[in-house]
Amino acid sequence: MIKSMTGYGRGEVSAGPFRASVELRSVNHRYAELKFKLPVEAVGLEPALQKRLQKTVRRGRVDVNAGISRMGDDAVPFEINRPMVASYLKAAEQLRQEFHLGGRISVRSILALPDAIRMRASQGGLSREEQAALIDAFDRALTAHDAMRMEEGRILERDIRARIAAIEKLGITLRFFS
Repeated sequence: MIKSMTGYGRGEVSAGPFRASVELRSVNHRYAELKFKLPVEAVGLEPALQKRLQKTVRRGRVDVNAGISRMGDDAVPFEINRPMVASYLKAAEQLRQEFHLGGRISVRSILALPDAIRMRASQGGLSREEQAALIDAFDRALTAHDAMRMEEGRILERDIRARIAAIEKLGITLRFFS
């Protein structure tokens, strides 16, 4: 069975408020080149995912993109840098009083400050349930990717056989397939 190097697969799995999605895309390449883009919390899973991928992919460039999302309180990945904003407001009030300035500070001016709003620090990676969901999403994407490669391989084989038959009609004997 011929398998194409070109393929696509997507998998999604939910575990409570946690949702993992994985996309695999592959194109022709002389060697196996595997590229992973994982969320920061999931980088520890890369070696395990790489081993799973290497069981089905021998050649080609494969891009793996994984995403995670959470519902509820964990859904908001940003937090206010309260000490920095408080310090800024205090300094602005001192400026206003010392130099007899008018005007008010707006939310827009605070949001323009570097680091006033920052990404929430990770809470130590993914739970076991979340890891299992991400691996399951990866396996689903890998299964879909492999199925697409096999279908494209069947199409390629039919095309090659038709071309060989056309060449053999010209009196040239070619035998590549048994």
